[in-house]
Amino acid sequence: MSKNPPRGFRYHTPDLSLGRSLSNGSIEFLCEEGFRKFICVGDFSTFLTSYDRETSREKKIEIHHYPIDMDEFSNKYDFENQVSRAVKFINDIGPGSKAYLFDNGESPSAVLLVCACLRVLSGWSTGDALYEMLIFQDGIPNPRILNLVLDSQKLN
Repeated sequence: MSKNPPRGFRYHTPDLSLGRSLSNGSIEFLCEEGFRKFICVGDFSTFLTSYDRETSREKKIEIHHYPIDMDEFSNKYDFENQVSRAVKFINDIGPGSKAYLFDNGESPSAVLLVCACLRVLSGWSTGDALYEMLIFQDGIPNPRILNLVLDSQKLN
């Protein structure tokens, strides 16, 4: 099987990369790059195929799921809690432990939201974090998503 990066793969920090759902050969690619923690913030139904699950077990990959409901009509408190849990988990990963953050590839992207919040919490200006999110986002996210990035400090 060929080894291909997942769709939308890019480095966020030396220890965290992000992208969209896994595809054929992407687990092998990520393992060769040293990733051993996979964090899904998307819909569980598109999380992993049976082949991906078997490959993950064989390669001793830690799989974590922090689903974020990106529907603009979902409960605001639940939405903020979901993002906060994912951000805290990622911030608690020790240095040198490489993690891959992904969602199911739908727009708006939970991955881009989490990464924008992480940028603000790491000292980036809110404007720069939003700009980076919007460059990679398909379309303009709803105001609730933008407001959560603006208020990222409350996730800490």
